[in-house]
Amino acid sequence: MGQIYILIGEEEKLARTWLEKKLKSCIPDLWLPYNYHVFEGKKIPLEEFLSLIQSLPMASDFRVIIVKQSDELEKNKIKKITGVFQTIPETTILIFSFVPGPSDLKKISLGKEWEEVLKTAEILKFNFKKDEKLFWIRDKAKEKEVQLTREDESILLESGADLNRLEMELDKMALFSGKPNLESEKTLFDFLDGIGERKAGKALKALKDLLGKGDPPVRILGALVSQIRLLWQIKCLFDEKKSGAEISKILRVHPFRVTKGLAHLKKFKGSELPRLADWLAKADWSLKTGRQEPSYLLEIVTAKICQG
Repeated sequence: MGQIYILIGEEEKLARTWLEKKLKSCIPDLWLPYNYHVFEGKKIPLEEFLSLIQSLPMASDFRVIIVKQSDELEKNKIKKITGVFQTIPETTILIFSFVPGPSDLKKISLGKEWEEVLKTAEILKFNFKKDEKLFWIRDKAKEKEVQLTREDESILLESGADLNRLEMELDKMALFSGKPNLESEKTLFDFLDGIGERKAGKALKALKDLLGKGDPPVRILGALVSQIRLLWQIKCLFDEKKSGAEISKILRVHPFRVTKGLAHLKKFKGSELPRLADWLAKADWSLKTGRQEPSYLLEIVTAKICQG
């Protein structure tokens, strides 16, 4: 039987680094296109997949096959895949990925059809504790020749961003010798949170801070439009009796955003959200065409939403 792995965890960058090392160690670069195959759980072509995992590699010691979004694999397909495990050659490396996702396998709802996979596979976790992430930030900053203050480190660490996002911020700092703008992201979150709670004071204070730091009004209004649309989508799915976990999966957003959204929905009447989405689209057009002064427009929009 070949090698079977299950990848879980929150940090996609760590999982990708592991995968890159694995590929480099077992497949020559020249033959990588012929021996490395990527599938998505929901769209997996079963017959082609079954044939592939049982076939020998081309001019290489191994063939690597990865299934992304493995939680979307249909039950009957999982059963058929596990049914041929004994015929998988030793040259096949089969990987089921749940990254990015929950930090622990217990938090993933896997049915009985996964039992055979769990018995056979090696489970690899890709998560960082807070202090480990700080060391990673410091190492990356040193590598990119970026000087970080304690305040910079705190902003990056407390932002909740994953490693991909953190590295992007460090790259921008290296390029422009600036400060991490994740503080601006936190202020934007406070602004949207104030809108969701319909607390005009909180929302307007955050808005003033954003504008004072030079955040583009178009970006702020765009984030607000997206948030109202998200609330509307969450409400529609919740009305269909979908659970928070199901809504998160369908909309492909972090469970935290769904939890927040469900709490914010209590502040809005059912018919308000589609009207607000339509009204904000018009406000967006007015902003982009210069029909109104940006700061004034954003203040009016914020006040009206919060007042209802």
